[in-house]
Amino acid sequence: LSGDYFGFEPESRKFVRVRLIESRRSDSDGGRSRRQRLEQWADVRHAGIARVVEVADAPDGGCYVVTEFVEGEPILDYLERNRDLPSEMAGAILLQLFDVVAYLADHPRLLSLVEIEDFSVTLENGVFPGVRLTEMAENREENPLGDHELADRWVCRLAELHEFMRAEDVRTRLGVGEMMEGD
Repeated sequence: LSGDYFGFEPESRKFVRVRLIESRRSDSDGGRSRRQRLEQWADVRHAGIARVVEVADAPDGGCYVVTEFVEGEPILDYLERNRDLPSEMAGAILLQLFDVVAYLADHPRLLSLVEIEDFSVTLENGVFPGVRLTEMAENREENPLGDHELADRWVCRLAELHEFMRAEDVRTRLGVGEMMEGD
């Protein structure tokens, strides 16, 4: 039993995404550090980050993560499909990414886990793209970075993203990996 499920949170009257994060044998601490990271995400409050509603233990030693449901398209898919974005829209996307990254600079442990592909593009009022961080990198291994390294990493990533309109393949250009046939 693993995967994504959807539910309804009666208190906020909103849809939520429920994920079962399975315990891994490689977790030397029984998954405690991963759960602690997820609980840190629950303390994060930013309009550009999907809210973590709850983290709870699962019977198999893993945990359940309940997050705000964000209807959107993964950012790399969106950019690949919309290569000729007007500069105003591309700039708005970059500024929203920058805003989230700047906010997370106060949470370097979390920011060090975030990748470009963790963001989704939503449509605000059905027209203008909004950017939300929707994946919490719960299955990534921690690789702590110093403030300078973290800043350098994100400045480079956002600069590469700025060049996406000229890229033949956005995913390859951003170093995310090769696109599979049919993507």
